Amino acid sequence: MCLERIGLLAGLSLSMMLATLPAASETIQLEPLHGIFMVPVRINDAITIPFVLDRGASEVVIPADVLSVLRRAGTISQTDFI
Repeated sequence: MCLERIGLLAGLSLSMMLATLPAASETIQLEPLHGIFMVPVRINDAITIPFVLDRGASEVVIPADVLSVLRRAGTISQTDFI
């Protein structure tokens, strides 16, 4: 078999497997606050804090005390920083 045919067969097999998986969904309760929406976010299974829902945001920022909690919990390390 040529490589193109093997790739096609692998792609078809993968698409057939993915097509049989059920779609997953979850409902998340948004909390209105002074004209904006807040959403509870669980970070590294260590802390849950409310975040502002901003569909246009290009950055996510957490407070220094939340970073301290994550460090103490051992769920964040220096390699997590850029």
